[in-house]
Amino acid sequence: MTYIQNNLMKNLITILLLLALGSTQLLAQDTLYRVDGRVSNVRIIEVNNNQVKYRNPLGQGGPLFVLNRMEVSKIVYSDGRIENFNASAPIQANSNYAYGSVWGTNVPKPDPLRTNFKRRYVNINVTDYFAGAITLGYEYFTKEGDYSLRIPVSIGLNSIGASNFKIRETEYEDRQSYYRENKNFSTGFECYYYPYGQGKVRYYFGPAIEIGWFDYTDEMVLGSFPYTLKDVEMKGTFQSVLVHQGVLFQPTAEINFNIGIGFGYCQSRFRHQDGNGTEIASSKRGEFAARYMLTVGYKFD
Repeated sequence: MTYIQNNLMKNLITILLLLALGSTQLLAQDTLYRVDGRVSNVRIIEVNNNQVKYRNPLGQGGPLFVLNRMEVSKIVYSDGRIENFNASAPIQANSNYAYGSVWGTNVPKPDPLRTNFKRRYVNINVTDYFAGAITLGYEYFTKEGDYSLRIPVSIGLNSIGASNFKIRETEYEDRQSYYRENKNFSTGFECYYYPYGQGKVRYYFGPAIEIGWFDYTDEMVLGSFPYTLKDVEMKGTFQSVLVHQGVLFQPTAEINFNIGIGFGYCQSRFRHQDGNGTEIASSKRGEFAARYMLTVGYKFD
């Protein structure tokens, strides 16, 4: 009986020790305060000049999370020590850096556009003008600033009589791809991801889908053999799927510039008629497509 009691006592002590260690692990949590107001209980792994690395406070494993140091307001460690970052760090005169109050390291000055940015953006694509079109765009950003949806509307200069230059495009000769001097109209949507959110200079990438209409010349066959060919002005359609990437520059909260490039695929559909003007066939042609962007725009709420 005494042997059983001793074993029970040992097991009970072991369980109590494990519970105590687990409680200590749970209580030993650090508190992370972000500049956007979010507060998280974490286990800080590393703090360096540019990043704050942490894990979930429960257990030693799990994924390692990394934050830009500019996104952190302060850290309250489990031992009561407080490390302040951007919110209270003094800014040195004639310097682009703030001096850390605890570790004595140089910390980049917070970007005011990181959280205080406009969510609506209207712009004009300058490069499209030199390709024979006027392209306007409306872009809407999510509340966090990491995603946006852009709707472009493009009108060919030839279609409104603003340009006299017109190439004779056929299905087999001088066929063009994404950029067309004979374009009438196009629109679509573009979805962009900003991995670093908003700020004065931010990289983005994402897919873009566009549909449009254009003029081309078709050779109509008249009569029977020997055939007579006649040039007829026709309207074709095109669809493009591209992947864009670029950089958004925001010198102010309102004035913005964008430089980007896109690569993908463009498919054109050509229609063919008989001598009576009845459509008898259609064909599709696909080519590699490239798009260049230099936009200037205005942001507002």
